[in-house]
Amino acid sequence: MIGHNENRMDKACYSDKQGGVVETHEFVTDQEEAHWVVDKVRGLLRMKVPLEKMAVLYRTKFCSLPFEQAFRRADLPYHMMGGKGFFERMEIMDLNCYITAAVFDKDDTAFERVLNTPKRGIGPGTVKKIAQMRVGAMSLQDAARQAVADRVLSKKLYTSLSSLLALLDEIRDLRPDEAIKRTLARTGYMDFLENYTRSHSMDLTARQENIEQLIHAAAQKETIAEYLEEAALVREDKEDDEEQTHGINLSTVHAAKGSNSIRSSSSVARSSSFPIGGPWSAPRTSRRSGGSCTWP
Repeated sequence: MIGHNENRMDKACYSDKQGGVVETHEFVTDQEEAHWVVDKVRGLLRMKVPLEKMAVLYRTKFCSLPFEQAFRRADLPYHMMGGKGFFERMEIMDLNCYITAAVFDKDDTAFERVLNTPKRGIGPGTVKKIAQMRVGAMSLQDAARQAVADRVLSKKLYTSLSSLLALLDEIRDLRPDEAIKRTLARTGYMDFLENYTRSHSMDLTARQENIEQLIHAAAQKETIAEYLEEAALVREDKEDDEEQTHGINLSTVHAAKGSNSIRSSSSVARSSSFPIGGPWSAPRTSRRSGGSCTWP
């Protein structure tokens, strides 16, 4: 199409500069790739390359989790460029609060977050009314169960709250990934997320990918408590790293545009998340795989 444009000015693009040799590596799992990147970072540290001159780049935001986990285990500080850590994203916090409230009924913060997410007619006034029913060491969830048992709420609120409490009881002993899937199915969370992103001009696809990655990460653990412990450790380390002045940069390729501080980078592609090969290339496999590029 461009070649047939009679008004087009011919241009020849070239460069006189010689760049470094780009290496590509393929991995079966994202964890395997993240471990390889950790080894590469350690090698660069031995070469006296400062952490702030390194970066890990990936196509979309959901790809950050394996690197956050790997850097935490390796005790390597990092920080996110132009974005939040994986477990700080709204949809991840919402779903994690559901399974947290299921296992830890004394966690008022988690229970209050899920009371009206998605919206089920339980507003601040109702929450305050439930909170006033607490006696002694009762948690907010204990008070909510008492309110249901005493039938002190309207029929609509009674139905909504009963349904929520039944869901928490239902998912309490499930594997973490199954608990998240059950929550998504029973609450209509994906429909809520679609409406939310439409009204807030946000990317629905990126948030859906985050949830898929969440389920994949949760499937690596046997129990909800074990999974939540891992998530809490990653969040705590992320908060500690924000107080430091150095660390490996984690960023999407798009957010890293214009940055001139990159010494080493790794790009990860899940299925066809990177548009490699053009629309006529052979379809890629659905396994988790990645390619890493380093500049000497």
